[in-house]
Amino acid sequence: MLTLLPACLLLASSVTAKPFRGEGLIYRAQLTLQGEPEVQEARIRLLPLPARTTRNRVQRDRLGRWRLEVLAAPRDTAPAVVLARTGGLLYLSTSAPGVAPTAKTVKLGGQRRRIWRVEAEEATAHLADLGGGILALHHFEGPSLDPAVARVQLDLECVHLHRQPRPAEEGMALLRTLQRLKEGPVALPAEARITLD
Repeated sequence: MLTLLPACLLLASSVTAKPFRGEGLIYRAQLTLQGEPEVQEARIRLLPLPARTTRNRVQRDRLGRWRLEVLAAPRDTAPAVVLARTGGLLYLSTSAPGVAPTAKTVKLGGQRRRIWRVEAEEATAHLADLGGGILALHHFEGPSLDPAVARVQLDLECVHLHRQPRPAEEGMALLRTLQRLKEGPVALPAEARITLD
């Protein structure tokens, strides 16, 4: 997997970005705003984190966590806005009802990964098998919960993991978002709509 690191660096540097030299899943996000012909592009890192530990001698089996970081954002757009518009579309967990394997595989992280399909009328969503029963978002294309955004596309471009990730506490955010999309878009909190001068 270490041989993939230069590719991650190249992907992160294709737009104005902080260099990526660590582990994680790198996503390319394309956002089409309402009434705007130009597509905004960003890159996001999803870093799987270990489960929280306690002082108990015997540790219970707990869910892991994730941290999201914007490596590159559209000019004049705050990273918080990018995360507010894309974070709820991510997936890092085990299989769930409405998620089924396909015959397709893709090469990610130096391995062939099975692609899973998410049943959704509102969008196209596919997951990639990272091994150990863990699935991660591979491709999403569809509407956004933010009424200011007409279309969102997310693509997994790079996998660089030092260890097998655990299912994340927020790992099935995508499924919850797809359910909410059936109810129509909602306005983002005011703090998530702030842009940089």
